[in-house]
Amino acid sequence: MPDKMPDFIPPMLATLVAAPFDDPDWTFEIKWDGFRVETVVDGADVRLWTRGQQDATRYFGPFLEPPTWISARQAIVDGEV
Repeated sequence: MPDKMPDFIPPMLATLVAAPFDDPDWTFEIKWDGFRVETVVDGADVRLWTRGQQDATRYFGPFLEPPTWISARQAIVDGEV
């Protein structure tokens, strides 16, 4: 029997800096003006969370249900909407 999926994993957050820099120990990403959303897929159950662990479906609706967009039966996907 697989382990129970966690309800939420706190996302890693970006570090704000005053200016761009080069450092081989850092990975950079562009900050778009979207909302950070974590999606937890557990079988047919799909839960959407904001980074503050609020139910994101109240903002966006259940737009990822059913989980036909991913072939995994269990997954946690972090992205931006």
